[in-house]
Amino acid sequence: METSFRQEMRRAWAQLAADRKPNIAFTLGMGLSTTADRLNRDAMVFLNRIERRANGPRWASRPNDMRIWALGFHEKRQSNWHLQAIGFAAPKIAERLVLDGSRIWKDVRMAGDYWADRIEDQAAYSRYVSKETWNEQAWADVFVYAPPTWRDS
Repeated sequence: METSFRQEMRRAWAQLAADRKPNIAFTLGMGLSTTADRLNRDAMVFLNRIERRANGPRWASRPNDMRIWALGFHEKRQSNWHLQAIGFAAPKIAERLVLDGSRIWKDVRMAGDYWADRIEDQAAYSRYVSKETWNEQAWADVFVYAPPTWRDS
């Protein structure tokens, strides 16, 4: 595939992430061998638990402005496989990601590493998190987490 096309795809992924006005970034490390499907499932379980912790047992019925959306990309599949993600989180969820995320991720993936922080420079971090999207395999394994009504917008 042409390099210029790959560069265009990378720019498009970065722009998609930046357009959603992200305010939080997190990294989910595996610590063990895995597959993209498994890591995406574990990331989904993790974010479901974060939302429940922030919004209580009826978290899935909360309005979008009380939820999180996230877009993540797999990196370093051969050595230190992890998921770099960027998202927009309601304040209670952002707080839970920063304060409780490591413990909750360890409940999902005992050997996994975790990092999260609020971000200010949306464009720069969107470019950073999508840095591996020049690779076609990255396009097939993108992680998306969003309330159902956001998926259509």
